[in-house]
Amino acid sequence: MTHLWLLSHIVFFIIIRTISTTIGLRTQKGIIYGRQTQHTIEYLGIQYAKIIRWKPPIDLASELFRNTSFHATSFGPCCPQATSPIYIPKQDEQCLYLNIYKPIVPLNHSLLPVFVWIHGGGHRRGCS
Repeated sequence: MTHLWLLSHIVFFIIIRTISTTIGLRTQKGIIYGRQTQHTIEYLGIQYAKIIRWKPPIDLASELFRNTSFHATSFGPCCPQATSPIYIPKQDEQCLYLNIYKPIVPLNHSLLPVFVWIHGGGHRRGCS
């Protein structure tokens, strides 16, 4: 019984720590909504290109902000890959997405470093 009590408190603590609020950022095309956690603001699953084989380019920003806002609160799908019995991510051929993380800092810090991370996976598996 003691283990169950301890487990329930650990689960409660994890849930409370991961609660995030939605935050909006105004852009020229509309408002992009992300998630604010304790230390960062996350904009997830932002499509940066579209697979449009042999067709003229499109204005992707106008398509994303169709309703004058875009909710960037969940990851985009992974590119098609061999699945593992342990983890089977959502996959799609349209898999060109960015995840942007911004630290929450006081306004007097105007310049921040930019960190670009390209995930590993040995060109076999993994996604952003």
